[in-house]
Amino acid sequence: AIQLETTAETEVQKQALAYQLWEEAGRPDGQSEHFWFMACEMIDSATALRAGMVPPEWLQKAAGPADTKPAEVPDPAETLQEIRKRIAGRSAA
Repeated sequence: AIQLETTAETEVQKQALAYQLWEEAGRPDGQSEHFWFMACEMIDSATALRAGMVPPEWLQKAAGPADTKPAEVPDPAETLQEIRKRIAGRSAA
């Protein structure tokens, strides 16, 4: 596993992403840990890629041939802003 420094802002991003993933999955009961670990993995991987770390070998193999263009890594801060807007819109309704 990749060990990265965790900040309060990163924790908030992980919480927001986990909530977004949970909502998109239809809010299933008893799945909070699943979505938390997914969010942690996504944000930690994005952070590692930005820091220039090499992904683990299993992930490189899963990504496909080396000559393919890597997927664009979403900015977790933008995702967090989108979630906040969506939540604010529900509060106003």
